[in-house]
Amino acid sequence: AKFLFPLYISFLIFLPILYVLSIVSVDNVYAIINKRQKFTLKITIYSLYAAMNILIGILIKFKASSNPNVYNQSNSQSKNKKTKVIPSNTFTRTKISEKNIKTEIDYIPLIGNIATITGFILCGIINLWYLKLSEAFIVFLAPILLLLNRDKYLFPKLSQDNRYFPIILSISLFLGSYALIKLFYPFIGYFLGYRYFVGFAFQRWNLINTFFDVISILLTVPNHYRFNQFIWNFKTQNQTYWLLITPLNIFALFSRVMAIKFLAVLSIIFGILQY
Repeated sequence: AKFLFPLYISFLIFLPILYVLSIVSVDNVYAIINKRQKFTLKITIYSLYAAMNILIGILIKFKASSNPNVYNQSNSQSKNKKTKVIPSNTFTRTKISEKNIKTEIDYIPLIGNIATITGFILCGIINLWYLKLSEAFIVFLAPILLLLNRDKYLFPKLSQDNRYFPIILSISLFLGSYALIKLFYPFIGYFLGYRYFVGFAFQRWNLINTFFDVISILLTVPNHYRFNQFIWNFKTQNQTYWLLITPLNIFALFSRVMAIKFLAVLSIIFGILQY
């Protein structure tokens, strides 16, 4: 089990290597290659890699679900064995077995979580940048995060009670981040060095509209924050707060950015669900 984590890290590093080698090999075979062929090659590599990561996440989730009390069982077994007088050979084998169990508990859920997050990000890249789908795809893609498990390093406080928290949080963060990128992409492109593209982008950029959209995003933040907090701990919240803040999100529905409209719709839905 101790070799699984380095092996999976090697698997992660394999993606950029495979990507570069495939592009170089295709360019060497064909002096003039169709852009459509390159596009097909890229999306095939990303899709295959995303599918493999999600498959790893599913297998590890299934393993964790079949042994939900593995932590308690290993702890109770170690306590019971300390109270007994056992031969030295048996003690040595028991100690090795406990070490293997501890290693598996530490690394197997971690590998599953990294695989799930990697597959989730790759699916997002495929849908947004290659298939050019709407921002609404995140609502259908986020349930992949149900494959996350509680581990020692990334998600030590994740449990069955708050298993929907990563889904809601990822939707809120993605839509908010994507909306900000859409608003300030001329400046982002300028700092990244795309000066030719930025010249056209600045011609369409409007300070008043951007200010309106930023205010719209800020109006949706309170409801998203409070609802994520509720999903995490399920503590009852003051309904007066929701009654006062939720109507303000109607203002954000008139934004020109689709991601902000989705944020506003979700924010209103979150407020309605609290009643």
